[in-house]
Amino acid sequence: NMVERTLGAKLPLADMHRLEWVTADQESSQMNANKQTTLTDTNITLNPMQIRTFRVTLA
Repeated sequence: NMVERTLGAKLPLADMHRLEWVTADQESSQMNANKQTTLTDTNITLNPMQIRTFRVTLA
């Protein structure tokens, strides 16, 4: 079992809610992030400048 966590590993990435606001030019502050909760594939691809945190349970 492998679950992606927030960078500090405090909570699952799917449970994280970022503050969102609209700027003066009506653009959203929300970033497009891939929120993937449970992963079934053991191959993880990291893009340049990307850091990801996982909790892995081995049986």
